[in-house]
Amino acid sequence: MHGVRSTVSQGMYDFQDATHHCSLLDLAAHGPRFTWTNKREEGLISKKLDRVLINDHWLGSYPQSYSVFEAGGCSDHLRCRFQLSSALTRPKRPFKFVNAVAELEGFKPLMEDHWQSTEPIFLSTSSLFRFSKKLKALKPKIRILAKEKMGNLSLKAKEAYENLCTCQEETIRNPTQGNLDRENSAYAQWDHVARLEEGFLKQKFKLHWLKVGDKNNKVFHRAATTRDIHNSIKEIRCRDGRIVKQPEEIKEEFFQRISSARTIRFRGCRCEQTSRLTAIQMFKVCSTQSYKRGPEFIISIQSFFATCFLPKGLNTTILTLIPKTTTAREMKDYRPISCCNVIYKVISKIIANRLKITLPDFIELNQSAFVQGRLLIENLLLATELVKDYHKDTISSRCALKIDISKAFDSVQWSFLLKTLEAMDFPPMFIHWISRCITTASFSVQVNGELAGYFQSTRGLRQGCALSPYLFVICMNVLTKLLDKSANENNMGYHPRCKNLGLTHLSFADDIMVFTDGRVRSIESILDVFDYFGKISGLKISMEKTTIYYAGMSVTETAQLEQRFAFASGKLPVRYLGLPLLTRRMGKDDYGILIDKIRNRITHWTNRFLSQAGRLQLIGSVLLSIVNFWMAGFILPGACIKEINSICAAFLWSGPTLNTRKAKVAWEIVCRRKCDGGLGLRSLKEVNQVCCLKLIWRTVSSQGSLWTKWTKTNLFKNVSFWSIKNTTTKGSWMWRKLVKLRDKAKDFHRMKVGDGNNTSFWFDSWSSMGRLLDLFGTHGCIEMGIPLNSTVAEALRNRRKRRHRVDIFNEVEKLCEDQGLQLTGDADSALWKQSEGQYKAGFKTKQTWDLIRKEYQQLLSRGLVETGTGVASGLFY
Repeated sequence: MHGVRSTVSQGMYDFQDATHHCSLLDLAAHGPRFTWTNKREEGLISKKLDRVLINDHWLGSYPQSYSVFEAGGCSDHLRCRFQLSSALTRPKRPFKFVNAVAELEGFKPLMEDHWQSTEPIFLSTSSLFRFSKKLKALKPKIRILAKEKMGNLSLKAKEAYENLCTCQEETIRNPTQGNLDRENSAYAQWDHVARLEEGFLKQKFKLHWLKVGDKNNKVFHRAATTRDIHNSIKEIRCRDGRIVKQPEEIKEEFFQRISSARTIRFRGCRCEQTSRLTAIQMFKVCSTQSYKRGPEFIISIQSFFATCFLPKGLNTTILTLIPKTTTAREMKDYRPISCCNVIYKVISKIIANRLKITLPDFIELNQSAFVQGRLLIENLLLATELVKDYHKDTISSRCALKIDISKAFDSVQWSFLLKTLEAMDFPPMFIHWISRCITTASFSVQVNGELAGYFQSTRGLRQGCALSPYLFVICMNVLTKLLDKSANENNMGYHPRCKNLGLTHLSFADDIMVFTDGRVRSIESILDVFDYFGKISGLKISMEKTTIYYAGMSVTETAQLEQRFAFASGKLPVRYLGLPLLTRRMGKDDYGILIDKIRNRITHWTNRFLSQAGRLQLIGSVLLSIVNFWMAGFILPGACIKEINSICAAFLWSGPTLNTRKAKVAWEIVCRRKCDGGLGLRSLKEVNQVCCLKLIWRTVSSQGSLWTKWTKTNLFKNVSFWSIKNTTTKGSWMWRKLVKLRDKAKDFHRMKVGDGNNTSFWFDSWSSMGRLLDLFGTHGCIEMGIPLNSTVAEALRNRRKRRHRVDIFNEVEKLCEDQGLQLTGDADSALWKQSEGQYKAGFKTKQTWDLIRKEYQQLLSRGLVETGTGVASGLFY
């Protein structure tokens, strides 16, 4: 079922204003996203029409109440079940350090006294254990300090504010120096308490984006009132169909789930794993620890790398359950995220920083997640090229499988991972460090703020540990080699336009898209590979979430395949890596998802209480970041950008009601720099151009990604990117859009000639004369006797100087003579414009935007618009 974006009537706007005026908000709800459907076979429409609205008084009286929407039988609306739960007893929460405690007056002396009263730590096997004991002894002291100074912060802030108001009134009635001093003292006290409260609420309720404009107002307090209520687990459907609501029953269901899986002992693999780094080289990279006496924290961390001893308490992890969807009902709908302690995070981060440096050398190009220099967007772009014609009936047989790995991180078998690291020639000491980190972990589960259980794990990688992403990518690299081996042995056929590069699949962590020729034997071979991989690694396919997309097949053929294999068949476009995977140019239905996401974020209840400066921060920090993700891979249609601008403008001036008639200034002016009379937002059209220029840069700079290699092999083989015609029909709609953007990109690109083998003589700008083809046209090729697609090396090799009637051609001859003497053995390198007249290696987003944005006369100096704390709310009035 799908929701539709329909025209909102004036009556609905009036109703929305009424709910805002009455401070009503949605009660926490469970169940499907939509609550009504028209039940038509054609033109099916689903919407959320049913809600339970409550106010602050209700929340205070029944904080644990919630609603559940269930199937409504013969009705076209879902049935609503209302649960009026009483307030739960406050659970005993684990110790968590609040950053605001460090700002308390007695915090630093407390730390100094505690540290000076304990014995110093020296490098030894027990250094890390003794350091953890020191920290453990410090916990109760910090608790007492926090309770004394930060207990009842809201009440203290209110009393301090009332005291300030009293002092201000007294100063007005009797303006003496003594009263003024008392007012200043009261203001300082209130400001201190209010800042502590604000910092506490920001950290607890994740309002980090709200930096300026709104401080310690209703936004914070409403978030504090309802965030826990919406995030708490009210009820869970068990595997036997029962619904449990009591906290102890919810905890029991979680432990039954995690105890049901079994551990596999890995004995070997049929594929060859090789690393391009020797053990000695790897050890030099990883073992750069300096074991000299220093601060106790550094000494304690160094002791782990010297002795490989990790105390059990330091690897204890709290599992917090995060819902995967807004309609989470079962325990499988929650993702366990590991909250590790700081000391372990430092150790794992040190190892991860050394491990990630080596990944680009041995992780295959199919994998773009967690590998330096590789982009998620390039996977999407390459997939878009491969499915370009899937909507046509006249193409050859082919298919794509979108495969989901069940419980990916939680299912990795340690024996498989450690054997893989050994096969890749990692040093034994480095493998032992990793082994200690992943195999000694113990867990407690946090359910609605309370810890439950204490158990050891026997498999899996923790989501939240710095090491886990890189180790998981190493495991998935084995799958890549198995699939490539199957294709090389002709067990599975290649997808059209994939054989030259040996391309079998694209992978972003556990999100896998496999491409093949659509034959039954190919699909069976793919499933055999995944079955074998699941047996040795523990990572198995979730068949109910796996989808196959056919093209170029008859109805009979697709029906036979659907009957033979258990997974579902789908139709493109579909969401891939969070963005639409399109077979044709983007339309309104495709970008409607983006518009809906922005609208939903704007109409969230917390935004009702934002000032205009706060709304400006939300637009700049949150909303535009959502749009930027799309613009990184697509050139958005003009209608899409226009609609987003309209929504943001209406939100800035009128709030969540989105009244487009209240705008005070044109949106174009708002999107100027502050010193140009704007509010510092960036034009979406200009940002979109910058993102696409980055893709062009990666294409022409010979970045070693699979997408750039595929485009050079299939879209402009043996010719320059700059020589492609604007009217080309090759490639997807997005590729053709990039080709048309070359005129803007030409001014930014330049080549630094080394050996001249990768620089086009006519199309690249490699000399002070610029692009020679732009100066002479194709007539220059004839006059100079140099073919159009020649490289600089080919043009200058064994060339004899000629005399021409036109002086400018003689200048080119002199240029060729000088350049021929300067050719080196180094490879050519691409440069990008950083400022006027300055070109450097590497793409810089900010500098590129500065060069393409419109210039306006500066109306104000920056100091008149910006203050030390940012944008002031009063700037709007």
